[in-house]
Amino acid sequence: MRRFLFRLRAVVVRLRHGLPLRGGLSGVIRTDQYVSHVSIHCAAARFADGAHVLEVGARGGDGLAELAQNGQPASLRGYESDLRLVAAGRRRFGLDLRLTSLDALPAADAPADLLLAVNIVQQIEDADATLDWMATHRRPGARVVVSVPPIVDETTMAIHRAVPRCRTHRFVWEWEAALRQRFERLAIFRHLPPEGAALDLSSAEPSRWAPEEFRFEEISPAELDELAGLSIVFLAEDGS
Repeated sequence: MRRFLFRLRAVVVRLRHGLPLRGGLSGVIRTDQYVSHVSIHCAAARFADGAHVLEVGARGGDGLAELAQNGQPASLRGYESDLRLVAAGRRRFGLDLRLTSLDALPAADAPADLLLAVNIVQQIEDADATLDWMATHRRPGARVVVSVPPIVDETTMAIHRAVPRCRTHRFVWEWEAALRQRFERLAIFRHLPPEGAALDLSSAEPSRWAPEEFRFEEISPAELDELAGLSIVFLAEDGS
Protein backbone atom coordinates (compact mmCIF):
# COMPACT_ATOMS: atom_id res chain seq x y z
CA MET A 1 0.00 0.00 0.00
CA ARG A 2 2.81 2.43 0.87
CA ARG A 3 4.44 1.87 -2.53
CA PHE A 4 1.10 2.38 -4.31
CA LEU A 5 0.42 5.63 -2.47
CA PHE A 6 3.82 7.05 -3.42
CA ARG A 7 3.23 6.09 -7.06
CA LEU A 8 -0.18 7.78 -6.96
CA ARG A 9 1.39 10.89 -5.46
CA ALA A 10 4.04 10.89 -8.22
CA VAL A 11 1.32 10.79 -10.89
CA VAL A 12 -0.49 13.76 -9.32
CA VAL A 13 2.71 15.80 -8.97
CA ARG A 14 3.83 15.10 -12.53
CA LEU A 15 0.43 16.09 -13.91
CA ARG A 16 0.50 19.29 -11.87
CA HIS A 17 3.85 20.22 -13.42
CA GLY A 18 2.79 19.29 -16.97
CA LEU A 19 5.21 16.36 -17.14
CA PRO A 20 4.62 13.06 -18.96
CA LEU A 21 3.49 10.26 -16.67
CA ARG A 22 6.36 8.03 -17.78
CA GLY A 23 9.93 8.86 -18.69
CA GLY A 24 11.65 12.19 -18.40
CA LEU A 25 13.26 12.07 -14.98
CA SER A 26 12.24 15.08 -12.93
CA GLY A 27 13.24 16.47 -9.56
CA VAL A 28 9.65 17.30 -8.65
CA ILE A 29 10.11 14.11 -6.63
CA ARG A 30 13.74 13.34 -5.83
CA THR A 31 13.64 9.56 -6.07
CA ASP A 32 16.63 7.23 -5.94
CA GLN A 33 16.53 7.05 -9.74
CA TYR A 34 16.49 10.83 -10.05
CA VAL A 35 19.37 11.53 -7.65
CA SER A 36 21.40 8.76 -9.27
CA HIS A 37 20.87 10.40 -12.68
CA VAL A 38 21.73 13.97 -11.66
CA SER A 39 24.72 12.85 -9.59
CA ILE A 40 26.54 12.70 -12.95
CA HIS A 41 25.69 16.34 -13.62
CA CYS A 42 26.85 17.30 -10.14
CA ALA A 43 30.15 15.49 -10.70
CA ALA A 44 30.58 17.25 -14.06
CA ALA A 45 30.02 20.64 -12.41
CA ARG A 46 33.74 20.78 -11.58
CA PHE A 47 34.29 21.53 -15.28
CA ALA A 48 31.46 24.05 -15.58
CA ASP A 49 32.93 27.28 -14.25
CA GLY A 50 32.95 29.80 -17.07
CA ALA A 51 31.93 27.11 -19.56
CA HIS A 52 29.28 27.08 -22.24
CA VAL A 53 27.42 23.88 -21.38
CA LEU A 54 25.30 21.82 -23.78
CA GLU A 55 23.31 18.69 -22.97
CA VAL A 56 21.93 16.23 -25.51
CA GLY A 57 18.74 14.68 -24.13
CA ALA A 58 18.25 17.26 -21.40
CA ARG A 59 14.78 15.97 -20.40
CA GLY A 60 13.14 18.73 -18.35
CA GLY A 61 16.41 20.49 -17.58
CA ASP A 62 16.78 19.18 -14.03
CA GLY A 63 20.32 17.94 -14.64
CA LEU A 64 21.43 21.29 -16.05
CA ALA A 65 19.80 23.07 -13.11
CA GLU A 66 21.64 20.81 -10.65
CA LEU A 67 24.90 21.44 -12.50
CA ALA A 68 24.36 25.20 -12.28
CA GLN A 69 23.85 24.93 -8.51
CA ASN A 70 27.24 23.25 -8.18
CA GLY A 71 29.21 25.36 -10.68
CA GLN A 72 29.18 28.71 -12.43
CA PRO A 73 28.65 28.06 -16.14
CA ALA A 74 28.69 30.93 -18.63
CA SER A 75 25.61 29.49 -20.35
CA LEU A 76 23.37 26.43 -20.39
CA ARG A 77 21.42 24.95 -23.26
CA GLY A 78 19.87 21.60 -23.91
CA TYR A 79 18.23 19.58 -26.65
CA GLU A 80 15.17 17.45 -25.96
CA SER A 81 12.62 15.69 -28.17
CA ASP A 82 9.64 15.76 -25.79
CA LEU A 83 7.62 18.99 -26.01
CA ARG A 84 6.18 18.57 -22.51
CA LEU A 85 9.64 18.27 -20.96
CA VAL A 86 10.93 21.28 -22.90
CA ALA A 87 7.95 23.37 -21.80
CA ALA A 88 8.29 22.25 -18.17
CA GLY A 89 12.03 23.00 -18.10
CA ARG A 90 11.57 26.46 -19.58
CA ARG A 91 8.82 27.21 -17.08
CA ARG A 92 10.52 25.78 -13.97
CA PHE A 93 14.11 26.87 -14.58
CA GLY A 94 14.04 29.46 -17.39
CA LEU A 95 16.49 27.30 -19.31
CA ASP A 96 17.37 27.49 -22.98
CA LEU A 97 15.84 24.13 -23.91
CA ARG A 98 15.34 23.49 -27.60
CA LEU A 99 12.87 21.05 -29.09
CA THR A 100 14.48 18.79 -31.67
CA SER A 101 14.77 15.17 -32.68
CA LEU A 102 17.81 13.67 -31.00
CA ASP A 103 18.31 11.64 -34.19
CA ALA A 104 18.75 14.86 -36.18
CA LEU A 105 20.58 17.44 -34.09
CA PRO A 106 21.01 20.86 -35.76
CA ALA A 107 24.22 21.13 -37.75
CA ALA A 108 24.55 24.90 -37.42
CA ASP A 109 24.92 25.25 -33.69
CA ALA A 110 27.48 27.03 -31.52
CA PRO A 111 30.21 24.82 -30.03
CA ALA A 112 30.42 24.23 -26.27
CA ASP A 113 33.09 23.80 -23.60
CA LEU A 114 31.26 21.03 -21.77
CA LEU A 115 28.94 18.60 -23.55
CA LEU A 116 26.85 16.00 -21.77
CA ALA A 117 24.86 12.95 -22.85
CA VAL A 118 23.67 11.35 -19.63
CA ASN A 119 21.96 7.98 -20.01
CA ILE A 120 20.63 8.93 -23.43
CA VAL A 121 22.82 7.67 -26.30
CA GLN A 122 21.38 4.15 -26.00
CA GLN A 123 17.94 5.65 -26.72
CA ILE A 124 19.07 7.19 -30.04
CA GLU A 125 18.73 5.22 -33.26
CA ASP A 126 22.02 6.41 -34.77
CA ALA A 127 24.18 6.86 -31.70
CA ASP A 128 27.34 7.16 -33.80
CA ALA A 129 25.91 10.22 -35.54
CA THR A 130 25.24 11.76 -32.12
CA LEU A 131 28.81 11.11 -31.00
CA ASP A 132 30.06 12.64 -34.27
CA TRP A 133 27.88 15.69 -33.63
CA MET A 134 29.26 16.11 -30.12
CA ALA A 135 32.82 15.74 -31.38
CA THR A 136 32.33 18.48 -33.98
CA HIS A 137 30.47 20.88 -31.67
CA ARG A 138 33.15 21.32 -29.01
CA ARG A 139 35.44 24.23 -28.45
CA PRO A 140 39.22 23.74 -28.07
CA GLY A 141 39.93 22.04 -24.76
CA ALA A 142 36.30 21.00 -24.31
CA ARG A 143 35.23 18.04 -22.22
CA VAL A 144 32.55 15.54 -23.21
CA VAL A 145 30.72 13.43 -20.62
CA VAL A 146 28.82 10.36 -21.84
CA SER A 147 27.20 7.77 -19.58
CA VAL A 148 25.93 4.41 -20.78
CA PRO A 149 24.14 1.39 -19.30
CA PRO A 150 26.32 -1.19 -17.52
CA ILE A 151 25.96 -3.89 -20.17
CA VAL A 152 28.82 -6.27 -19.45
CA ASP A 153 27.47 -9.72 -20.39
CA GLU A 154 24.66 -11.47 -22.26
CA THR A 155 22.39 -11.32 -19.22
CA THR A 156 22.54 -7.55 -18.89
CA MET A 157 22.32 -7.23 -22.67
CA ALA A 158 19.06 -9.21 -22.68
CA ILE A 159 17.64 -6.99 -19.93
CA HIS A 160 18.38 -3.83 -21.90
CA ARG A 161 17.12 -5.27 -25.19
CA ALA A 162 13.76 -5.71 -23.45
CA VAL A 163 13.52 -1.97 -22.68
CA PRO A 164 11.44 -0.42 -25.50
CA ARG A 165 13.06 3.03 -25.37
CA CYS A 166 16.57 1.59 -25.83
CA ARG A 167 17.41 1.45 -29.54
CA THR A 168 21.20 1.05 -29.59
CA HIS A 169 22.47 -2.03 -27.77
CA ARG A 170 26.19 -2.16 -27.05
CA PHE A 171 28.51 -3.60 -24.47
CA VAL A 172 30.40 -0.98 -22.50
CA TRP A 173 33.67 -1.77 -24.31
CA GLU A 174 31.93 -1.12 -27.63
CA TRP A 175 30.98 2.36 -26.39
CA GLU A 176 34.60 2.83 -25.32
CA ALA A 177 35.83 1.94 -28.80
CA ALA A 178 33.36 4.34 -30.42
CA LEU A 179 34.51 7.19 -28.19
CA ARG A 180 38.21 6.46 -28.72
CA GLN A 181 37.65 6.82 -32.47
CA ARG A 182 36.52 10.41 -31.90
CA PHE A 183 38.52 11.71 -28.92
CA GLU A 184 42.22 11.68 -28.15
CA ARG A 185 41.89 11.16 -24.39
CA LEU A 186 39.34 9.07 -22.55
CA ALA A 187 38.92 8.42 -18.83
CA ILE A 188 36.49 5.74 -17.64
CA PHE A 189 34.54 5.78 -14.37
CA ARG A 190 32.31 3.27 -12.66
CA HIS A 191 29.25 5.08 -11.29
CA LEU A 192 28.50 3.71 -7.83
CA PRO A 193 25.81 4.31 -5.17
CA PRO A 194 26.65 6.02 -1.88
CA GLU A 195 28.59 3.86 0.54
CA GLY A 196 26.20 1.39 2.18
CA ALA A 197 23.19 2.46 0.08
CA ALA A 198 20.57 -0.03 -1.07
CA LEU A 199 18.91 1.94 -3.84
CA ASP A 200 15.43 1.21 -5.16
CA LEU A 201 15.46 2.67 -8.65
CA SER A 202 11.84 1.69 -9.28
CA SER A 203 10.45 3.39 -6.18
CA ALA A 204 8.50 6.67 -6.27
CA GLU A 205 9.48 7.45 -2.69
CA PRO A 206 11.80 10.40 -2.01
CA SER A 207 15.43 9.37 -1.74
CA ARG A 208 17.40 9.66 1.48
CA TRP A 209 20.57 10.27 -0.53
CA ALA A 210 22.07 13.43 -2.04
CA PRO A 211 23.59 13.45 -5.55
CA GLU A 212 26.95 14.44 -4.09
CA GLU A 213 27.10 11.16 -2.14
CA PHE A 214 27.33 9.01 -5.26
CA ARG A 215 30.79 7.76 -6.15
CA PHE A 216 32.83 7.68 -9.34
CA GLU A 217 35.67 5.15 -9.41
CA GLU A 218 38.16 5.50 -12.24
CA ILE A 219 38.87 2.16 -13.89
CA SER A 220 41.05 0.83 -16.67
CA PRO A 221 39.69 -0.55 -19.97
CA ALA A 222 40.60 -4.04 -18.75
CA GLU A 223 38.07 -3.67 -15.93
CA LEU A 224 35.12 -2.87 -18.20
CA ASP A 225 33.92 -6.47 -18.29
CA GLU A 226 33.52 -6.56 -14.51
CA LEU A 227 30.34 -5.72 -12.60
CA ALA A 228 29.80 -2.15 -13.72
CA GLY A 229 27.65 -0.45 -11.07
CA LEU A 230 24.86 2.00 -11.95
CA SER A 231 26.42 3.10 -15.23
CA ILE A 232 29.75 3.65 -16.93
CA VAL A 233 30.75 7.29 -17.36
CA PHE A 234 33.25 8.36 -20.00
CA LEU A 235 35.10 11.66 -19.80
CA ALA A 236 36.53 12.55 -23.21
CA GLU A 237 38.96 15.34 -24.06
CA ASP A 238 40.82 16.42 -27.16
CA GLY A 239 44.27 16.11 -25.65
CA SER A 240 45.17 19.78 -25.97
